[in-house]
Amino acid sequence: MLGAYGQIVPSPDTLAVLSLAPTLNSLDGPSNVSHASTTPTTNSQPTLTEMEYYNNYAAAMYCQYELNNLSCTPCQKFKDDVYDHTVIMNNNTDTTALVAVSKTRQEIVVAFRGTMNIWNIVLDVWTIAVTYSNTPPGVKLHAGFHAATMSLYSKVVANVGYLRSFFPTYKIVILGHSLGGAMARLTQFYMLALNQFPGAKYECYTYGEPRSGNQAFVNYMNSQTIKTARVVNNADIVPHVPPTSLLGTNLLGDYYIHCQPEYWYIDENNQRFCNTTFNEDPTCSDSLGPAYSIADHVTYLNVDYNPCTFGQPAPWAAIPLSIFQPVGTIPPLPGFMVNFNVAAINFLKVKLGLIGL
Repeated sequence: MLGAYGQIVPSPDTLAVLSLAPTLNSLDGPSNVSHASTTPTTNSQPTLTEMEYYNNYAAAMYCQYELNNLSCTPCQKFKDDVYDHTVIMNNNTDTTALVAVSKTRQEIVVAFRGTMNIWNIVLDVWTIAVTYSNTPPGVKLHAGFHAATMSLYSKVVANVGYLRSFFPTYKIVILGHSLGGAMARLTQFYMLALNQFPGAKYECYTYGEPRSGNQAFVNYMNSQTIKTARVVNNADIVPHVPPTSLLGTNLLGDYYIHCQPEYWYIDENNQRFCNTTFNEDPTCSDSLGPAYSIADHVTYLNVDYNPCTFGQPAPWAAIPLSIFQPVGTIPPLPGFMVNFNVAAINFLKVKLGLIGL
């Protein structure tokens, strides 16, 4: 939630995560999950200039009122490059995407808006990793992030396809911050897995992205020949949820892992790409646990997201649990999942056979 002057003030749900996540991360067996050696990655790494440029798109997505005419402050960093653009919204799920085309840069950009209340999705369904149809073997995805992605996917694909009919050689750049980062990652995944646009050249940039899938998902994404970066600002807590596991088990449905490569930004004099031989480099942002911070989630690469979020109703609107049932092919959620404070305990009881669904 926001304070009187637009600062981020942790909500009760956020405080619950801040208190619980460090405990889970200390018990989730990082030596054999998140910090284990990964399969070789064939992704290429972008320049800092590229990451900074697309970060302006990610920040602009929170300027809900100014998107149609690209009048927001971060919009001015890319507006002159944009030949045409379309804003796509789903009012039922409170999700937004921007599809823009640039003739000067020869690219089609797909940007997703995050939400200041990402905890609604993380907390309500964070223990459910689900296998979906038309995906590579073994791939499981976070149910909430998948629902948010599917709420816009068909319209995003239709708009990108329309633009590619005029600009078939343009690269497709997909990006987002927070929940928007997870949606960007899963949109990229489906476009690749379904061979949505044969021959297309892709790039993917995420900022403060939470974990979105399991090891099979990560292995698939790391094996792609795309330019990508998962930017983490200092001690931002969001990239560390959902935890890789619950008490060292796969009771979350599977083990959540991040895609490569991580770009860890502390300040202008201390930033780097992390070691890609690990699932998650233990010497990068993971090294700061359990002292993670929600404050580090709202500033990325020296761009403050707060001015856009202040006065904008949509970015911090709660995403209710009920949206996840009609969107996509997601099974009904257990009733106890609506309350985070009892969810983990009850889920353990279900797995142990002490209570039923």
